[in-house]
Amino acid sequence: METKLLITPEQVVELAFGCGCDKHLVVADIGEATIVAAESKFVVPVFGADMVEQMRSGSYAELVDCYLRPALALYVKYLVLPTLAVKVGAAGVVSYTGEGFEPSDEQAVKHLLRRTKADADALIDRAVAVVEAAPAGAYPLYHAGHNIRHRVNISSGIVL
Repeated sequence: METKLLITPEQVVELAFGCGCDKHLVVADIGEATIVAAESKFVVPVFGADMVEQMRSGSYAELVDCYLRPALALYVKYLVLPTLAVKVGAAGVVSYTGEGFEPSDEQAVKHLLRRTKADADALIDRAVAVVEAAPAGAYPLYHAGHNIRHRVNISSGIVL
């Protein structure tokens, strides 16, 4: 049985990577496991497994299309960036260096990861705000008390 996902690799590239990359190469590096991991780690703890399953089935399409999918694309990007920096092949684990490119230093990659995660967090918070501002009963499977973003705050790598 095929797993229904909230986003496809093509949508991730479109929403999170912009036009400055080789889209075919990036799509090939975004596997179903990475999307499942992003959904499990960043979306399910916010909206709950039941609501996410309903989203996968087509419910709440406007919420998914307008608010959740852009956030999820950035979470997938956040998870896949380290993989894009290195490749595994016959020569072992190697860094990618193409013509006209120079590898980024470790600090630049860390900054990009932090920025990507911060943007994704802001977008998921916007999706939560839309759900919580909706009339009672519009999202019956959502429970604000179960939303991990209401219970955990991470600032500068410190859990508060």
